[in-house]
Amino acid sequence: MQLIEKMLREEKASIMLVPEISLTPQTVDRFLSRFGEEKIAILHSKLSAGERYDQWNKIRLGTAKIVIRSTLCYFCTHKKIRANYY
Repeated sequence: MQLIEKMLREEKASIMLVPEISLTPQTVDRFLSRFGEEKIAILHSKLSAGERYDQWNKIRLGTAKIVIRSTLCYFCTHKKIRANYY
């Protein structure tokens, strides 16, 4: 999380990969409490098509500075991503 904060200070984005989708809720809760909802996009297989669209749109527009995704991730396009976490 410290490296993500550093990337945010440098106006860059980060992807946080969680090893299993079952760990996503705990990870999301920790990130929401630390960084706030507006900076975070969450991608996982349980999202509806509309929810997935909303999250991808946050990434595309650059609103989301942190993307949380399971390790079965298709990497998203984000112009300022500089750090990935495993």
